[in-house]
Amino acid sequence: HEFDMIWQGNTSFGFELSSSKLDGSLIAGILHIYIPANNGQPDYTRVIVTSTDITERVEIEKRLRASELHYRELADSITDVLFELDHDLRYTHWNKASEMLMGIPAHKAIGNSMYEIFGESEEQTRIGKIYRSVLEESQPQTFETELLLHDQRLVFETNANPSTHGVSVVARNITERKLSETLMQKRFELVEYAAHHSFKNVLQKTIDVASELTGSHIGFLHFIEEDQMTIKLQAWSTETLRDFCKAEVEGLHYPLDQAGVWT
Repeated sequence: HEFDMIWQGNTSFGFELSSSKLDGSLIAGILHIYIPANNGQPDYTRVIVTSTDITERVEIEKRLRASELHYRELADSITDVLFELDHDLRYTHWNKASEMLMGIPAHKAIGNSMYEIFGESEEQTRIGKIYRSVLEESQPQTFETELLLHDQRLVFETNANPSTHGVSVVARNITERKLSETLMQKRFELVEYAAHHSFKNVLQKTIDVASELTGSHIGFLHFIEEDQMTIKLQAWSTETLRDFCKAEVEGLHYPLDQAGVWT
């Protein structure tokens, strides 16, 4: 087909081909075919053929493609969220962990900006500024961020690094670790509080802490009496007393089977 195009009026044409050396090894090259001019007109009675050995270039391209494939497979194998952004903060890579945790397939993320995926918010604006700083200063940055995913607030430790094409980001879900750290801190606070307050105040403080950690607006504590049939109310949380219940609650008894469930 290439020779047909030459005879149809093209004065030159080039195409890649593979050939064998005398020792049987394969080489890659570009074959250039020229039609010389005679008095300003193509002379179709003659053909000039030259070739360029591009074996090394082809091998380098193969290694690059293999390296890129290996990188993609490696990126998809890790359990941390890994994605890449270009200079316009549009996703160019989105690994399997990102798909599973975020619930967003790669084909929907790639090509879109972080704002199109997660929406405009104060937190996204803050993160965007950090990525811009990484791009402009070519310096990595580590920060924490919270995302509301599947009705659950998750905390991520995020490492943003400058890359050839933009920003490479690895984010690790540290929600459980942060919760453990918070629980430990709250325990120490309660121990210190108990050293200087009454038992009743410690109970209320404990309920307040539990309500804060669970996001609950109503909290109360009962003890079950020795008969295992009666409960005795010990304390309400501060918010419950302030906003929901004005009744005298201390020492209130009622049957266990009549205890209500607050939602």
